[in-house]
Amino acid sequence: MRENSGAGGFKAIIFDMDGTLLDSKSAFIKQLEDFFTIHHVNGVNKTSITKLVGKNYHDIFQEVFDGVDAEQEKQWIDWMNYSYRFYYINKFARLFPGALRCIRRLKAQGFKVGVATNAPKIILEYFMSKYEFEQMGIIGVSGDDVERKKPYPDMLLKLMKQLDCKPDSTIYVGDMDIDVRAARAASIPSIAVLTGLSDITAIESEHPDVIAPSIEWVCNMITSSSS
Repeated sequence: MRENSGAGGFKAIIFDMDGTLLDSKSAFIKQLEDFFTIHHVNGVNKTSITKLVGKNYHDIFQEVFDGVDAEQEKQWIDWMNYSYRFYYINKFARLFPGALRCIRRLKAQGFKVGVATNAPKIILEYFMSKYEFEQMGIIGVSGDDVERKKPYPDMLLKLMKQLDCKPDSTIYVGDMDIDVRAARAASIPSIAVLTGLSDITAIESEHPDVIAPSIEWVCNMITSSSS
């Protein structure tokens, strides 16, 4: 398959996972609801839990629990990652409409595709396997694969090296303000989709190159420009 140069001469498209390709908000909310119920946390409702979605487990525990010790927190985080991988992501998370079709179209037209997520490696590996991304030659980098997670550029720089692409031929697509900051730090253009966890005010404040309503819209823009 020949390598493509699409809109603006781009050859590689890197996607965030949660909120961009994967609609996982319900999975996170359900997991946190169950965890807080098990641990008898009072004063927490669905509205307050929704505000926690998108934060890492360490920050959530520090915010909700008073004085949790490091060993207890580690046990909780290990349990959260394990239960999310083997139950919540499978039962409550789904690809956004058109996401898989988008990836297949990009690959069919010769684009290089990568996935960059702050999620642990165990979650990324499940995602890549479940939706057969690995079989399509898509490369993924997780938060465990780099020293610094987004908004630092480390995983985007790592992916560009693995995809053998330079910043001026790469686009990054994400749903949060930290995605836009990571792209800027890596010197690559950013597309922010409005399907995830950041509201439009937070996204606009970071000045992405494009704001898009959905992953399907992004795919149509890129593939039609390369035709």
